[in-house]
Amino acid sequence: ILGGDKVSTAAVVKEQVENFMKKGLTYDAVIILQPTNPFRTKKLILDSIFHFEKNSSLSLASFSLLKKKIGRIKLNKFSPINYVFGERSQDIDSIFFENGLIYITKTEYILKNIIISEDVYPLVYNHVFSQIDIDTEEDFLKATEIYYKYKDLINV
Repeated sequence: ILGGDKVSTAAVVKEQVENFMKKGLTYDAVIILQPTNPFRTKKLILDSIFHFEKNSSLSLASFSLLKKKIGRIKLNKFSPINYVFGERSQDIDSIFFENGLIYITKTEYILKNIIISEDVYPLVYNHVFSQIDIDTEEDFLKATEIYYKYKDLINV
């Protein structure tokens, strides 16, 4: 079994699918719920399954709106990505980020080490849970605070 900080999620899921197949268990698709994104609502999971089954995409991933002015700093120079200097925040182009809450992928793509296909269905989910991605101790403390505030909504 794969493990470690450098191992991709795709490799781990692929290995598990292969283990299932050796036991005669096959599935059309796989749902991935990452442990670093621990909070989800039942509605998110049901909506994700509904949209995945309804659309012909090979994968579905959850995304959230990032309504911020973003850019890059290179050689001590800032370059905006989604706006021009002086543009009002409410007028900037919408940017979305992959929030990691849920992925659904056809098994055939998992076996190719692919979780997000090029035709991914983007399920937009703007919820406080989409801001939680535990990679550091600070993230864990933020998640703990969110947990106690919203624990009645958490299903998975």
